[in-house]
Amino acid sequence: MEKKKILIVDDSDVILAASKKYLQAKGYEVQICKNWGLLTSMIGNFAPHLILMDVEMEGGLGGGQLLPIIKKRYPGLKMVYHSSIPLDELIQLTKNTNADGYMPKTSDPDDFVKKVASFL
Repeated sequence: MEKKKILIVDDSDVILAASKKYLQAKGYEVQICKNWGLLTSMIGNFAPHLILMDVEMEGGLGGGQLLPIIKKRYPGLKMVYHSSIPLDELIQLTKNTNADGYMPKTSDPDDFVKKVASFL
């Protein structure tokens, strides 16, 4: 059976390292992206089943602006916001941009992995 591939897009080294560690421990293949400019080439090369995307990153477009562009280019790709913005804003952004879901960054490791699995 093919391993599910997850691409994590965030500018926090701590979030990237922890998320990657938790997901790899559960058997997922994980790549990380800290730069919006590399995102489309990483999607093409890695072919993820799911993208976990931060909403607010340094430089360039925000996740709320970028997600609709990526969804248009890759319509079958599941994209989920993983953010620390206030929950009501995160829910509204998810609805407004047709994201596949959202996950607050405050999730504990077990909840994080279970929530990720629910999107796959």
